[in-house]
Amino acid sequence: MQVRSRTEHKEVMRLKQFVPALIILLAISGGAMLAHYTNPQSNPADIRGFLWPNPPQLDPFMLDASDGSPFTNAQLIDRWTLVFFGFTNCPDICPTTMSTLNQLHNDLSENPLLKEQLQVLFVSVDRERDTAEILDEYVGYFNPEFIGVTGSEESLENFAKQFGVLFMKVNSAGLSRYSMDHSASVLVVDPLQRFVGVFSRPHDVTEMRKRLLQIVAFIEGIGT
Repeated sequence: MQVRSRTEHKEVMRLKQFVPALIILLAISGGAMLAHYTNPQSNPADIRGFLWPNPPQLDPFMLDASDGSPFTNAQLIDRWTLVFFGFTNCPDICPTTMSTLNQLHNDLSENPLLKEQLQVLFVSVDRERDTAEILDEYVGYFNPEFIGVTGSEESLENFAKQFGVLFMKVNSAGLSRYSMDHSASVLVVDPLQRFVGVFSRPHDVTEMRKRLLQIVAFIEGIGT
């Protein structure tokens, strides 16, 4: 009986030491969870253009990269991708947006991990005129790390529809004969091949950088 009494006494003392520690741990955990969901940078509703929850998963696709290789879903895995639809004969929106994307890319120098994971995809919707050589030269002019792709009319339409993007040929006077109407938005794809964000015009480098970092921090923070 005496041995049992000592054992019970030890267990009571252990509980007395454990309970305060447990309370502190729960308080810290609860505070961290509260901070996570109340911090504006962690709240998806506060990130303009963030498609959350349930962002669309991209279906399989195949496009043609300017270096002659196929560009498929495999090139999106474990990468953050900014997608922009345009064409090399575009007089204003395309070169302006590509310059902005180059500035954004350079502004991420202080975040080398994200810069290494980030890729910019220029999708030409003008297969007739944008040959691989022309596309490669055009994209490389803005940034040699950017990727230029195009494809058949069917493959381009199927890829564009996944982002809700429309494009069409418009007849025009002069030597160009036609132009292309297309979306001016920059689209964000996460490492799980989900369409998670839209950056609409006007494109401000500082604002785009802020929103991109918020989206990346949120998605990587929840681990999905």
